[in-house]
Amino acid sequence: MGSRRMLLVEDDSVQREKTAEALRSREWDVETAANGSEAIEKLRSQGSAYDVVVLDLRMPELSGDEVLERIQDEELQVPPVIVLSAYLDSSGDLKCKYLGAACVLRKPYDPSHLDQVARTVAAGAPLVPREIEFDDALLDYMVRRREAALRDRLVRSAETDRRGWVAPEPTFAVVRRWNSWYPSVYPVTGGAYVVVGPEETTPSREATPRRTPVAVIDPGFQCLKALMDIGVPWRDLDCCVITHNHPDHMGGVFELMAARHALGRQTRVLCSSACCVMLGNCSGFNFEVKEIDQDFADLIPAYHSNGRWVRVRIKGFDTAHEEIGRENSSKGLCVVNEAGVNRSALEESGELVVLGDTEYDRAEHRDRFMTALCRPNVKVVVLHVGSSQLKQGTGKHLYLPGLKNILSDMDGQLAAMRHHGDLLVLLSEWGFEHATKEQVRKAFGTTVSGFNGFSPIIEMVRSLQRHLKKIRLIPADIGLVVGIESGKVYVDGVALPAEDVRFDVTEDGVAYESIRA
Repeated sequence: MGSRRMLLVEDDSVQREKTAEALRSREWDVETAANGSEAIEKLRSQGSAYDVVVLDLRMPELSGDEVLERIQDEELQVPPVIVLSAYLDSSGDLKCKYLGAACVLRKPYDPSHLDQVARTVAAGAPLVPREIEFDDALLDYMVRRREAALRDRLVRSAETDRRGWVAPEPTFAVVRRWNSWYPSVYPVTGGAYVVVGPEETTPSREATPRRTPVAVIDPGFQCLKALMDIGVPWRDLDCCVITHNHPDHMGGVFELMAARHALGRQTRVLCSSACCVMLGNCSGFNFEVKEIDQDFADLIPAYHSNGRWVRVRIKGFDTAHEEIGRENSSKGLCVVNEAGVNRSALEESGELVVLGDTEYDRAEHRDRFMTALCRPNVKVVVLHVGSSQLKQGTGKHLYLPGLKNILSDMDGQLAAMRHHGDLLVLLSEWGFEHATKEQVRKAFGTTVSGFNGFSPIIEMVRSLQRHLKKIRLIPADIGLVVGIESGKVYVDGVALPAEDVRFDVTEDGVAYESIRA
C-alpha cells in the first residue's frame, strides 16, 4: 500500500518541519501550510486529494477554528481534520468537533501517537469518545452560528426566487386552487394570491435591479411552500392582506410571519376586524397589524422601476360572508396601480378588484358591488365561486345562481357605461368537487368513485362565456399571472390579451397557452 497524503498546517516553522519529518519517516506524504489562509487555498484546489488534515489552532491570518468555519461555510470537500492545541479545555474540544474536527490532540504530543490517530481517522474508523460537558458560552456560540447559517441559506435561496418574475408592470398571481375541504384534513395546498411589482432600480442611468416587491393576499395553509413552488420572491414581501377570518384564507399567516422573522424582516398585515382581534396580540414582534378600511393604504410603497415610479395601493369594501369571530367584517379589495415619472405625481393606471368569498343577493348587494366592480380603470376582477352547486342564501359563496346573476349584472353595467374593451374576470376558489379523477388521485394518493376526466369548472366557464358580451372569463388556477395595469395574461413571460389565451385541464390543474403558439 502506498503512502497516505497529509496536509500539515502549523505556523511554527521549527515545529512544522520537525513534525513533517517524523511523519514522513512513518510513510506519510506530507504537504505543509504556514497559516490558515494558505491551508484554505490548498483545500479549495485539492482538498479531496488528502487523506487527513492536521491543523494547529492558534495561527496568524486565520486561526484553526476559523479554518474549520470557512470549510463549513464554503462547503469544501475535505478529509478528516485533526486539531492540535495546547490551550483547549473540554468546551473547546466540543467547539472544534461541532465545526467538523474528527478529534483534538493536546500539545506537546508524541509523533507516534499522532501517526496512529491520523491512520485511524483516515481509515474512517471511530475513536473512543471522551466525556465532555457543555457550557453556556459554547451553547450560545452553536445557536448563533446555526441561526446565521440558516439565515444565509434562506437569503441565498430567496435570491434565486427572483427569476421568472420580471414584468414591466405590477402583476397579480394566483397561487390558490380549492376553497373547500381544507388542507387541514386533505393534502390540498391553501396557497395565496400575490401582487408582484416590477424589479426595483435606481433612478440613475446605470439602473441595476435591487429587489422584486411582493404583497400576499389571503395566505392559506402551506402558503410558504406554494409561493416557493412557483418561485415567488417572498423575501421582498411588503405587506400581507387577509380578507376574513377563515382557515383557508389566513391559515398560513403564521408560517409566513415566522419565515420573515427568521430573516429579520418586518411584516405588515392589513386585515378584517375579526382577524385584527385574533392577530392583535402578535403586533410588535416584527409584525404590524392594522384593519382594512375604506381609505387607501400602501400595498407596495412607491419605488423606482425602469424609468418611472410605481406604487400599489389598496382599500376595502364590505362583502357578504359570514366569518369567525365577528359578523359582517369580511372585506373585498380594490387594488390600484399608480405610476408616473415623478414620485410626487403618481396617477392611477389600472385597477384590480378581488370580491372575495361572498354571496350575491341582487336586492341587497347589487348597487354596492357594481360600484366596486364596474369602473373605468378596473382591468381585472376576481370572483370566488365556491362551487357550481345550486345553493342560495347561505352567507358563504356565489355558487352557480349567484355567479350567473353577478356576471349578468356586471355585463349589463359595463355595456351601459360603454366600457372600453373587455373586462377580464377570473373565477377562483371553486370547490374540490370540481377536481378531475387525476387531480384527486394526486391529492389523496388514490382514485375516488364519482370522479372522472371531466372538469366542471372548465365546462362551466365555456358555457357562461357564450352569454357574455363585455366580460372575458378565465378559470384562475395556480400559476395564472395577469397584469394589473394592462389587464393582459402572462403566458411564458409574454403579455397576451385574454382572447388570445387558451386553457384546458391537466392532471396538475388548469394549463394556459397562447392560441398563436
